[in-house]
Amino acid sequence: LARLEMRWPVPLTETPPGIIEQDDLLFITLPTFDSDDIGRISSDRYRMVLGARTLVTIHDDPIPAIDRQWETTDTGPIGQVSIVEVAAMVAALVSRQVLPLIEQLELRIDGLEDLAFAADPRTLTEVHVLRRDVITLRRVISRQRDIMDDLSILVHPAIGPIGQAAFHRAFDHDSRLVDVLDSARSLLQSVSETYRGAVADQTNEIVRVLTVFSAILLPLGLIAGIWGMNFVDIPLSVYDWGFWAMIGGMAIFAISLWLYFSRRGFVGAPRLSELPKAVGLGLLQVGTAPVKAIAWGVGSGIQQLDRLAGGSQSGDSEDQA
Repeated sequence: LARLEMRWPVPLTETPPGIIEQDDLLFITLPTFDSDDIGRISSDRYRMVLGARTLVTIHDDPIPAIDRQWETTDTGPIGQVSIVEVAAMVAALVSRQVLPLIEQLELRIDGLEDLAFAADPRTLTEVHVLRRDVITLRRVISRQRDIMDDLSILVHPAIGPIGQAAFHRAFDHDSRLVDVLDSARSLLQSVSETYRGAVADQTNEIVRVLTVFSAILLPLGLIAGIWGMNFVDIPLSVYDWGFWAMIGGMAIFAISLWLYFSRRGFVGAPRLSELPKAVGLGLLQVGTAPVKAIAWGVGSGIQQLDRLAGGSQSGDSEDQA
């Protein structure tokens, strides 16, 4: 083993993600991500020095994907894999660290949908935290995708046709990850809109119930106010049963108003008989319903044709007889 001494063209702390060509070497800075003790995701960087027979990875903190790749390279058949293919594998493995996070993200989105339908106040906090993590991951993967794209078309002695094909495969993998993260971001947006819609529905329901109660109590208050005036000759005031008759009439009037509002749909949920038949069915059931109807119609038509054919055969036999 020969001692390797080189100087990075730009200070590590000031190196933006990208490619720097120097003689027969490529100095590549790639983005990655890290998480702190509380699980918050942040962006980071690692570097690679790539040559025709040289590959050096430089990173401040341990990156499990890179360590696993070096262990595989040390114990595996290195003669069957070129240096540039190992470099592409390292980049692909670093981006594949996103896959477990995406699986956890999908599970958390499923749970957030239930919270959103219930108008749970925790929904917005969870959505904002997950959206920030998704944006960070997308920024990291999209920047690496662009670098893989540049390396797949770069003409350099350290890459060659084999390296271009390897980096192109890494570019395709990163592109799929970006699409998945975009879909997750859209799902989070829909969860947020669902929560706001559920909160608005709850508010509307509360306002509607309060309005109905106000509409019922308003005429009752009017009646009580009229019969409570300081006059001598007030109807039913001279009878012992006048008070109870007035209370009974007001109760009947209130119940009548409640039934009226219920029939008009101002109170309570809609009746199941009034809902469309497709409501509550899954996509597969709704999609196959027309097919089932057509199949039933075709089956009925075939049965009718069989009856007609049987009748004509019996008529022919009678004619022959």
